[in-house]
Amino acid sequence: MTHSKERSRQVAPDFSKDSVNRVDAWYGSRYCAVVSWGGWVRLFSISDRAFVRDLFTYKDSGGVSVAISADDQLCLVGSYYAWALACFDIRTGDLVWKREDLRRFYGLTFSPELNSLFGYFDGKSALRIDPRTGRTLESFRGVKDVAASPFTGLVLFGDSKSFVLRNGAGERLWAVPRESFAVLDVAWSPDTVAISEVAATRSDGAKAGIRCYSLHGELLWRYKGRKTHVQPLMYNPQVGGYVGVDFTAGTEDRFLVYWEEQTGGIKHERVIPHTMHGEICQQGSMMFSMNYKTYEWSLQPIR
Repeated sequence: MTHSKERSRQVAPDFSKDSVNRVDAWYGSRYCAVVSWGGWVRLFSISDRAFVRDLFTYKDSGGVSVAISADDQLCLVGSYYAWALACFDIRTGDLVWKREDLRRFYGLTFSPELNSLFGYFDGKSALRIDPRTGRTLESFRGVKDVAASPFTGLVLFGDSKSFVLRNGAGERLWAVPRESFAVLDVAWSPDTVAISEVAATRSDGAKAGIRCYSLHGELLWRYKGRKTHVQPLMYNPQVGGYVGVDFTAGTEDRFLVYWEEQTGGIKHERVIPHTMHGEICQQGSMMFSMNYKTYEWSLQPIR
């Protein structure tokens, strides 16, 4: 960890010269994070309908992962090589702490129940970190993906062969096989977890798509999809199910689909305009979209 003055290659974000790579959003958060190709992070306030914070990171950081603390006070940023792991105060933009020793982040996820940040690295390992201090609390080997529930202390760990659900004490509850090379999204309700993988055809003819499980490990339903990707995906308590975007990369047709939580029955679906970057936010009730070149945005209710 360090609080020292940053090196000269750290520069202020200039979003007029850097296009959007992706948009991130979290179940109960008031913010969306817009991540540029250069590795800069711009925070959008859903309630204010405005960008409220541009975070200073390193140019060309090799890919950036972002997580927000449950109280919306801290923004955690981890990069593949140039920026390491850092924590910012969202209200002021100040750097709270930084871990120069941590590199090659593939993703971050925050557990409100455990008040912990989970970071995972290049399919090799993962850490549980104290978000207030940056101190490592626990380490895990052979981990490729981590997704923490916004409702409980449950955490889903993925390796090259399976997904394992563990409780807040770290006890293994159940495991299911992995079905594709890539996880697109993991969404939670208070009673279920939905795993979206790339729906690539395997040698046995099976497709991954979405699998929804009870928290006891029972497979409730499967959605193979009319396209190859379902991303983003989020639980919406108002409709009593999951909401996601079904699409194929490089094509114009995208479908916004509503699935009943316990059965996977499609309650509603409709074609939506092609967007370069978009995320479901506000507990599955809003869609935040961003033009990747101009940074023009839209925030529309999901009905």
